[in-house]
Amino acid sequence: METVANIALQQFFWSLLQEKINFSRSKDMKYSNAYNVLPVDIVRMIQEYVNGEYLYIPRKEEQQKKWGENSGSRDALKRRNEEIYQKYLKGAVILDLAQEYYLSDKSIRRIISQQKKIMLNINTE
Repeated sequence: METVANIALQQFFWSLLQEKINFSRSKDMKYSNAYNVLPVDIVRMIQEYVNGEYLYIPRKEEQQKKWGENSGSRDALKRRNEEIYQKYLKGAVILDLAQEYYLSDKSIRRIISQQKKIMLNINTE
């Protein structure tokens, strides 16, 4: 049975995590000593569940980044796929594209299909 103090402590804990802790937004994951960023009572409560282990606290959903946004991989793949599609439209053979880009012919076909859908959506808007 949860006491009023325990419930209040939990509510404080969540509001603190959601509003007051401002972690670094660097590309590297940052480790912080819980005693440096949380009240002692909160640390003790967490220790009931995770004692002496690392605990990952994910970003808020609205602050999460999609795969490849930091490294530029997402943009590089987008450019590569657009390039493959343009070469295909100019008459390049799927097997040649597969060799050139070190991909399977199935992957090339998938990329072409996706790019066609993207172009159809752009042209119908």
